[in-house]
Amino acid sequence: MQILMRLLILIFFALTHSQVKAQITEAQIVNQVIIDSFENALSTYDLDQLDTYYTKDFLLLEDGVVWNLDTVRHYFEKALEREEIPKRVNTFDFIETKVSNDQAWVAYDNKAEFLVNNKIVRSVHWLESAVLIKDDDKWKIRMLHSTVIEDSTTPLIGIK
Repeated sequence: MQILMRLLILIFFALTHSQVKAQITEAQIVNQVIIDSFENALSTYDLDQLDTYYTKDFLLLEDGVVWNLDTVRHYFEKALEREEIPKRVNTFDFIETKVSNDQAWVAYDNKAEFLVNNKIVRSVHWLESAVLIKDDDKWKIRMLHSTVIEDSTTPLIGIK
């Protein structure tokens, strides 16, 4: 009886550990989708990458303006017409990521430097959140909310 009890306890801990490990892995995958969406689509104005990272009903809420995939595409098209397109370098600091089945949400700090001829011409700091869903077994961003932080020298206060 004592051997059976030890075996059951061992099985319980093994199952619990593997579930926690899987949850951490999914959170890391979700965070990587956020990073990749900026690096491969938003920062490069790559129209072909939009469907890779965003759902068809995607919404971006930024600074009081509502964007969908059509408005993002239109913005990319206009940006690509510019004579000089700045290089964008992103830095992410993930605050929290929660995954539940086929849905996830993530809160993160996003900073970007825009460079022309290797000189910083603009720096922007945002506090952002995103909702992702699994679409054909792949994480995609359904909604992105972005708030510009006006004074980037002021540290964020809260749970961090």
